[in-house]
Amino acid sequence: MAELPIRPHFKRRGRTCRTVQKVHAFNKMAQRIGDYLHKLILEDRARVQHYSYSEIGRALGLEPQQVEAAIGDGHYTGVTFFVEPAHRNLIASQLKPKSRMPKPVSSTHRSVTTDTSPPGAPLPAKVGKGFLLRSPPRCA
Repeated sequence: MAELPIRPHFKRRGRTCRTVQKVHAFNKMAQRIGDYLHKLILEDRARVQHYSYSEIGRALGLEPQQVEAAIGDGHYTGVTFFVEPAHRNLIASQLKPKSRMPKPVSSTHRSVTTDTSPPGAPLPAKVGKGFLLRSPPRCA
């Protein structure tokens, strides 16, 4: 049986512009599937719940193979959950509307002596353990 709350299988970043876009689209789809399943689990009061990949895909306009790639746990036709009250509470707390404002950038991220960029400008790349961590390639 799959674990709750659902953790979709996210892909890591790609190197080229095209792969970055494909990975972003897959991760967005996987998160959408996870959110949809969480809503179904909360609506159904049964303790053992089974959802087929084709049922989920039909509801979201996806192929069953895409659903299996995003949330599959080894079963061939679907996913089964054993839902306890603690799981319901945890899922309900995660599905609350996220209307929080983004946090402002703290002044501790910038060095006053070396950084003269205006406020609101992007932060410089971070340096870690002997190499420069770069952001993903930008697509035009």
